[in-house]
Parts: sequence; C-alpha cells; structure tokens
Amino acid sequence: MHFRVTTSGFTAPPSPFVVGSTITVDPCSIIVHTKGQLANDQCTTRNVQIQLGTVLSDPFPMTVCLSPTGNVTISGIFMGTISLVPLTGT
Repeated sequence: MHFRVTTSGFTAPPSPFVVGSTITVDPCSIIVHTKGQLANDQCTTRNVQIQLGTVLSDPFPMTVCLSPTGNVTISGIFMGTISLVPLTGT
C-alpha cells in the first residue's frame, strides 16, 4: 500500500516524511474477525485489526456487514468478497 504524506512536522529531506513523499508499507492488511457472523446483510460490531509491515494493531470495534454472497462492508465501505462456509452445528 502506498501512502502520500499530505501534512508533516518534518520540513526537509532527507526525512522520508516530508509533504509530497510517498511511503510504501508492505504488507498492509485489514483483518476482520468474522468467524461466526451470519451472512444476512445484518451489521454487527466486530473486532478489526490493521497490519502495517510486521506491526499488528490492537483489535478495535467497527460495524461489519456480511451479505449472503460474501460481500464485506466495514462502516459502509465495501472492502471485498470472502468465501462463506456453512455452519454445520458440529
């Protein structure tokens, strides 16, 4: 993921954080804990984590919706589609 610095307290190179610089973070992931959530378009509060490089954030609650087709929406923003696994009760 590429981030463009739009404001900064660093004013001069060689700092990589001056305004206009681009920072690359790899990996950059959003981890949504959806295990057990019904895929019925009903939104619930779930824990979400952000991974930047090797650093994983503490879990924080966000509103997550799963559609019957596997579409994932976080706080109203479409994030992607996941594979759904039917619950068997075992």
